[in-house]
Formats: sequence, structure tokens, C-alpha cells
Amino acid sequence: MKRIIKSLIILVFILANILIAQENIIFKTLADMNEKRLGFGNTTDGKYLYAVCGGIAFSPYYSDNIERYDAENNKWTIIAKTSTLRRYCNAEYIESGNKIYIMNGEYQTSSFNTLSKRVEVLDLNTNLISLCAENPNPVKNAGSAVWNNKIYIFGGQNLYGYSDDFYEYDTANDTWKRLPDLPERKQTSGKIIDGVLYTFGGNNGKRNYDDVYAYNFEESTWTQLENLPFEISANSSAVSDGRKIWLVGSFLDTDLLAVYDTQTKTVSKFDSNMISRQYTGVQIIGEKLYLFGGSKNTSAISALANTEYTDITNQKK
Repeated sequence: MKRIIKSLIILVFILANILIAQENIIFKTLADMNEKRLGFGNTTDGKYLYAVCGGIAFSPYYSDNIERYDAENNKWTIIAKTSTLRRYCNAEYIESGNKIYIMNGEYQTSSFNTLSKRVEVLDLNTNLISLCAENPNPVKNAGSAVWNNKIYIFGGQNLYGYSDDFYEYDTANDTWKRLPDLPERKQTSGKIIDGVLYTFGGNNGKRNYDDVYAYNFEESTWTQLENLPFEISANSSAVSDGRKIWLVGSFLDTDLLAVYDTQTKTVSKFDSNMISRQYTGVQIIGEKLYLFGGSKNTSAISALANTEYTDITNQKK
């Protein structure tokens, strides 16, 4: 009997440690970016990370640099400059042309801040920048996602306040199309999986949200799903396993690290040693989750150049 009890105690101890290992994620530090920046466009081509423009802590307070991270050599390199200084913009990679499309965000004129209609494209074969059709609805702090070589822009802020606009940009035809509005006007973020756009929380200047909405492209309809167990805004997201969406950083919780499972419609929250951040870069290459840049609060003075990563191979929650 004593032997059985001892065996049970050992088993419980082993299981407890397995659960702890699943709940605590360890990040390792990599090379810093060349600039400390927040609110920048970020994307990946499956091999490299890219950081585009963003807010910096010194004059002119807006960046036009495009940096690339080479994981093999653990090095960030400035590869190009955009024609417009901007922050709180979007950047998305389109595989069919091996290009990065850069849009939205605010920039500073001689007397005031305004929003950029300019859509720029970086050809990764030549590192040259060219212009595309103007954005009919420029915003800042909008969500963006890619599906079928098209870029989708949703929410954010325009010159009139918070936006519920939802647009499709067809990269092949260089055309814009308006889609059914979001259910709420707010900044938000999200990703597309199997023809469904999932958006998470957001902020409208008065409150932070905990809702999850799903837009079905085939049916052209929005549906509200179960709410998150926490409010979230100023966060970033990335997709793994073809069904999970990682949610990183938040205005209310800069240590936030969670995963939303689009199959089970459930969310798992993790403890980690990640550097506290919001408005950050989040991308996945292979089985590695990368975090880079962002800020500890809304001030550009707290902007980060840090890069860190963790292996998510065994994160089965």
C-alpha cells in the first residue's frame, strides 16, 4: 500500500511539472533592431522578419526605415527606406510577387499630423520601393490580415474618429473594395484562418473590449463568438498550426501572452519571461514565435529595440 501511495505521489509530481512546463514559456534574447520603435508594420516571408517604419523616441519621431532580421546570422539590417515617414501603419507580405505592401499610419506635415493615403510596395527581389493605387480610407492602428493574395484592413482611427470600416485590397489588380462594416468602431487586430477573419478586443478611446468577432468571407457575415476572459487592446497577433492565433501584449496587460484556438473557440493564457510590451511585432517562422520592438507604455520614450523568441513546438494547449 505504501508503495502504491508513493507511486501516486511521484505521478502527481510528474504531472504537475508537465502542467507547469506548459503554462510557463521561456523566451531567449536575440539581436536588437537598429531602431527602438513602436506601432510599426511587421511581417515575414517565412524566412526573414521585417519591421517597417514606426514611432521612435527622437525627432522626427517617425521612421522610414525597413529592417530585415536574418535568424541564421542573428542580425538586423536596414534594407530600404519608404518615401513617407509614418507610424501605426500596416505591412503585409504577398508571396505571389515576393513583395511587402505598406499602407496606413500617420505622418507629420509642417504643422499637424495626418493619415497617409500612399500605398508603397517593397520588391524583395530588388529592395526597390514603388507606389500603388491610393488608399481610399487611410487609418492608423488598424488591423490587417492576408488571404488569397489579398490584404484586408479593418477598424482603426481615421480623421473623424474610430472606424468600423472594412476594406479589401487586391494586390493583383491594384484595386480597393469595401466590405461589410465591423460590428463596432474601434482599433482592433486579427487574423484569417480557413476563410474566416477573427478579430480580438480593441479600444475606442473610452473602453477596452474583450469580444471576439468572426467574419465569414463566403457568407459575407459577421458573428460574435464567446468573449475573451480579459480585455485586450494595442496587441499583436500571429498564426500557428493553421488554427491557433497568438495574442501578445496589451494596453492593460503588457505581459499578456495567450492563444485562441479557432477550432474549439477557447483561449489559453500563459505565464512567461517575455519583456513587457504593446504595439509590438509578432511573427512565427517554423516553430518559433518572435517578438520584436513595441513599447512598455504608450510613450515613444519607452520604445524597444529588443528581439526575443521561444520554441512553440510543444505548446499543445
